[in-house]
Amino acid sequence: MVGTVNRAEFDLRFHIGRIPVRVHPLFWLFSAMLGWAGPDLQRTLIWVFCVFLSVLVNELGHAWTAQAVGLRPQIVLHAFGGYAAYLPTGRQSTRQRILILIAGPAAGFVLCALALAMVWLCSSQGATLTPALRRVLGNLVYINLWWGVLNLLPIFPLDGGQITREALCWWNPWRGLT
Repeated sequence: MVGTVNRAEFDLRFHIGRIPVRVHPLFWLFSAMLGWAGPDLQRTLIWVFCVFLSVLVNELGHAWTAQAVGLRPQIVLHAFGGYAAYLPTGRQSTRQRILILIAGPAAGFVLCALALAMVWLCSSQGATLTPALRRVLGNLVYINLWWGVLNLLPIFPLDGGQITREALCWWNPWRGLT
C-alpha cells in the first residue's frame, strides 16, 4: 500500500464479514468518467457497477489472504482503484506477502472466468441474454482481464511492482531495491 486516502463526509461504509470497506466519493465520479456513455445513463451505470464489483473483488482477494495469515485488513476504494490495508501483527514471510499481493489479481481473473462461463453456459443452453446482462458480463470480462494483466506488470505501486520488490529483496536483501 502506498499512502492512504483521507476519510470524507460522504464515504460509503460497510463490512464484508469482519473486513471494513470504505468507498470514497471520488471512486464513483472517476468510475463514471472512465465509462461515460453520453446520454446513455444505463450504460454508464452498468460500467460503474462493474468497476465497483471488480475493484472490490480484487481488494477482497488481498484482504481474505491477509486475514488467512493472521492480519486484520480493511479495504478502501478511491479515485483510481483501491487498496487493502492492514497493520502487521508480527513478521510476515516474503512468501506470505507475495501470496497476499497475487491474491488480488487472481480474484479478478476468477471473476473474469465466471463471467465467461456464464456467457458460455447461456449460449450452450440456447438462452438469450438481455442487452443489460450481456453488457455487464462483457464489462466484467474486459475489466478483470485487462486490469489483471496491467496490475501484474512490474511497475510500482501496482501489485506486480510490489511482487517484484518482494522477490528482489528476498533474492538480495542488501541490494534488492537498488
